[in-house]
Amino acid sequence: EAMAIAEDEVFGQCADDPKLIGRQTQRRYKEVWLAYCKWIVERFDKGLGVNVTNFMRISWAEDELEEQMRGGGEDADQVFKPAWRLAEGFEKAHGLQCRNKGEKAAAGDEENLVKCEEINFHKVAIRYSANLSK
Repeated sequence: EAMAIAEDEVFGQCADDPKLIGRQTQRRYKEVWLAYCKWIVERFDKGLGVNVTNFMRISWAEDELEEQMRGGGEDADQVFKPAWRLAEGFEKAHGLQCRNKGEKAAAGDEENLVKCEEINFHKVAIRYSANLSK
């Protein structure tokens, strides 16, 4: 059974974890998270997806079935739905299997996603927070 956990609990656990190198305060973790979320929302508002290297892509994929159900023809608006893909390396490192066994990420799989912007942590820190730096 999945357990819900509040953001502040996660920030507190990170701040208290002696295994984390360069531990920060709970407030600092929250500030980093909020800057990261602001960056994602701004990308989405611009119709872009996001790519967090070695972790995942969060983007939009065209929903052809929904378009057809709305009676879409050539002149109809495209309909997009949220889509995400974990990085293969992340899946392997954490024993996850998000694709069918033996199936590699299909080339068309990535082509169906809206263009993603690579995260730039320096840009996020400077542009989306008042106190963060590189």
